[in-house]
Amino acid sequence: MDRGEQQNWIKLNVAGTHFMVSRTTLARLPDSFLYKLCIEDSGFTGGKDETGAFLIDRNPKYFDTILDFYRHGQLFMDKNLSEDGVLEEAKFFNLPGLCELVEQKKRHMKKLMSPDRVKYKAIKVHLNMDLSTMIKDIPDGWIIDSYFHVARTTILILSQKVTDDSDRDDS
Repeated sequence: MDRGEQQNWIKLNVAGTHFMVSRTTLARLPDSFLYKLCIEDSGFTGGKDETGAFLIDRNPKYFDTILDFYRHGQLFMDKNLSEDGVLEEAKFFNLPGLCELVEQKKRHMKKLMSPDRVKYKAIKVHLNMDLSTMIKDIPDGWIIDSYFHVARTTILILSQKVTDDSDRDDS
């Protein structure tokens, strides 16, 4: 690597783990901590290790995700990483775009992980009632979950999935 190429690369020591990233990559996000770290006139007075790498006291297991955001503008996150951990690092490095992507992922995962809630309703139907009339009278969104006969009556058990935005009582 010639001198010009070397000057384009920044060495980072994140809690003992070394990373290299180009100035060009960091310049994609000029308001971020790492970009301000690498420009000479930023006034940053942080320390450097014996190799000249900037010392950064953060968790290195999240740092690949941070650098990938600089490189691609997207969230690439290992399954074993905590969304809250990535969010904290994104805040520290002043990456609001990454913060928003993590928040979107958290909302999406919450929606996927929340169990379906179901509400039930029992309807008593006399045996002499016409089946088509009975089915026609079932409110929208309700389905026949089960039924059983008691004496001369049929009991229908109806169910309806409940979502956060449709938690209403349809009678």
